[in-house]
Amino acid sequence: IDDIFKGIDVGAKAIPALIDWDEDGDLELLVANGAGEFRFFYHGCDQPDPCGYRGMCNMIDGTCTCRTGYRGNDCQVCDMGYHTQGRKLHYPRRCDACAGTAAGTGRACADRGTCQDDDAARAESSASNTSSNTSVMLVTGDGSCTCRHASWHGTDDLGRTTCEEGECPAGTVERPMLGGPNHCVD
Repeated sequence: IDDIFKGIDVGAKAIPALIDWDEDGDLELLVANGAGEFRFFYHGCDQPDPCGYRGMCNMIDGTCTCRTGYRGNDCQVCDMGYHTQGRKLHYPRRCDACAGTAAGTGRACADRGTCQDDDAARAESSASNTSSNTSVMLVTGDGSCTCRHASWHGTDDLGRTTCEEGECPAGTVERPMLGGPNHCVD
């Protein structure tokens, strides 16, 4: 059996059964959980809620193509530049763009800083060496920005720092940097 069902989370006290439900020679997964729910998985795609309602399931190979802002086998992880909005354990997870993200660009913090997205928050928590692996996985970002220069600032309607306002100090100009936030250079 390969890992086609890897990463599936169906809740506590799960009772799985691998069966060839449709008699096509491929195994499907039927799971009952402690809440009395039944879930059916076909080649890794959960039929009642394909790809966590956050993507499209390829029924041939069982992979998910996630919507913008989501990633993972079941599209239940916030992508870089996005953070978990609201309750951390809410299903399906809602991922919102970080502050200062222009529509359609995917570039957070007006390209002038770094976003406290879920990935950054987990990396920071992990680096502190004070959290267990489980608690690190539950850490989420707040979507606020750390601006590259003190002269850059601004807040959105949620009170998050955006870096959208301000100018470079006198005698310097703003320049884009490959793969990172803009800088003020001479």
